[in-house]
Amino acid sequence: MNAAKRWTAASLLCLALCCLGCGRKVERPSQVGVVPATTAAPPTAKTVVLGPAVPVRSIKHDGLAEVLKEQQGKVVLLNFWSIDCPACLSEIPELIELRKEHEKDGLVVIGLNLDTPENALARDRGQAFLRGVQANYLQLAASSQKDLEQLLMGWEFSGLPQTFLYDRAGKRVKHIEGNYPKAIRAGVEELLKQS
Repeated sequence: MNAAKRWTAASLLCLALCCLGCGRKVERPSQVGVVPATTAAPPTAKTVVLGPAVPVRSIKHDGLAEVLKEQQGKVVLLNFWSIDCPACLSEIPELIELRKEHEKDGLVVIGLNLDTPENALARDRGQAFLRGVQANYLQLAASSQKDLEQLLMGWEFSGLPQTFLYDRAGKRVKHIEGNYPKAIRAGVEELLKQS
């Protein structure tokens, strides 16, 4: 298979994955144009500067409650995500910006990666993505598949991404299902105004 055909096949695969998405209520373009292979230019090389490795805290099934308890007195944004969720990946840069803007105001951002713990490839891809976007907030991951399953019991949602906001008293006050950065920002800013 020549380079142009490989590039076209890879482009179509990426396009299909992006259009499918993985969260509910995610806006998608109504029409997507594809450049025919005969006129497509080969991709140009792009230099990506990777940040340092992003620390990931491994937790047991009851570890999330412990982490949230540690944050009392602060506004907490808890985001569930996966490396195979395009909508999740597109909102992570927004979460990075939110943390930069509001950390001094008492905002804590926590990412909970839901990739299967035994899938080392997914975990490596997740780490590479986080390094590429220079993630600056706490990342959690279940230490085993059993812990992941137990951790997710009681959380009712149908897809990813999922964002939960907690007030300074540690009470969950908002649930945002899907990729809605404006709603997340508005919820965070409202909670930060409260004493």
